[in-house]
Amino acid sequence: MDKFTVVTSGMDRRCLLREDQNATDAAFIAFVDRPQRSKIWQQRPVYNQFSAPERNHVAHKILIHQFVESNYSLWLDKNISLKIPVQILVGHWLAHHDIAVFASRRWNCIGDYACVSAARRHDDPNSIMDQFLMCVRGGLSEESGMAESCIVLRRHTMNIEAFNSHWWSEFCRYSTLDELSFMYAAHRTGIKINVVPHDDRNDAFFSFGGESSQSNMPPA
Repeated sequence: MDKFTVVTSGMDRRCLLREDQNATDAAFIAFVDRPQRSKIWQQRPVYNQFSAPERNHVAHKILIHQFVESNYSLWLDKNISLKIPVQILVGHWLAHHDIAVFASRRWNCIGDYACVSAARRHDDPNSIMDQFLMCVRGGLSEESGMAESCIVLRRHTMNIEAFNSHWWSEFCRYSTLDELSFMYAAHRTGIKINVVPHDDRNDAFFSFGGESSQSNMPPA
């Protein structure tokens, strides 16, 4: 029988675990700084090997196969809740793919995204621009499109593990902009991604609220 797991991270006292989840036949696991009361979420200590908290929390997203044993996993940023059983989402999004994410609402060009992120100092500007230039030298087209990584649905296969590991290596080497390393890792590993458009049906699968998600939307 297939096992389905929903995972989140990055909780602290200022951001409570969302309890309004459809938990039908799935395990819900949160990697937390401090335990919270929850009827849904199993809670485990957050990864803590980096001095930068943003890298620790993203480890669970990128290397999800090393933190949970599951046939399918759904990563949710901490402000998002799932409104349907995850098995139904798998049927909609992974019929012909092993991984699915939302398309970016704002960005289509990785160059524009990198330049704006560097100008707004979302991480070290030199690291961001070095990463962008590496992507271009590695054959990733500037117009290849962008994905949001606030929701990542995966079928756990050997190919996905290889993709996860490549994503992690790029994330550790360059900036903390995990969407940029996501796009390059997908290009280098040849993973076929279901890039899902934001529309009434797909957006209705989730509830978005609270703090801004970690999607690729630099604030205005």
